[in-house]
Amino acid sequence: MRHVPAMANHDEDLSLASRLCLACGLCCDGTVYEQAAVRPEDIAPANACGFRLFKTEQDRQVFLFPCHYLEDSACTRYDQWRPSVCGSFFCLMQKRVAEGECSEAEGFSLIERAKSLRSAVLALLKPGQHFLWARSRFDALAGAKADLAPADAQLVVRMFVLERFLDQHFRKPGKKRLPGGAIARPAVEAAPDDTKAA
Repeated sequence: MRHVPAMANHDEDLSLASRLCLACGLCCDGTVYEQAAVRPEDIAPANACGFRLFKTEQDRQVFLFPCHYLEDSACTRYDQWRPSVCGSFFCLMQKRVAEGECSEAEGFSLIERAKSLRSAVLALLKPGQHFLWARSRFDALAGAKADLAPADAQLVVRMFVLERFLDQHFRKPGKKRLPGGAIARPAVEAAPDDTKAA
């Protein structure tokens, strides 16, 4: 088992953003986003640290989730160098809590609900299948005109409920997967004003 650094300590000094992150991990495990954008200055050190980088069709460097440095909900590189996006990204829920639009307790409740919806999807999968397979299958089936087999229909319903919940509570505007019924593939990206202490 890998050493989990200071992020995992239940310390009252942890920032609100870090407490929410530590309870969640849904960005880093591939539930909220499938990939994270890497800034040009981060490419060389990211490669050196073992992040597998890919170039998108838009010629952007990204690394894919789930991140291999995630253990439970904690980052095992928390006290070492990591890509800028890892320390500067705020999800929509974190921003709402930070701005007082919802309480910390409500934030934790949203995290638990999202995890429960994800678990409901995982419960449908066969051995060897994983969450990203379920999302890919959902994308393929969501626009199907033909009648679906019962197992496929159940997967589509559960994935739709999860994706809608994530769009409403975790993904920022412009990063949603179900805008107007279309399937988008957004990436985690640090905006210049994202200054999460994580």
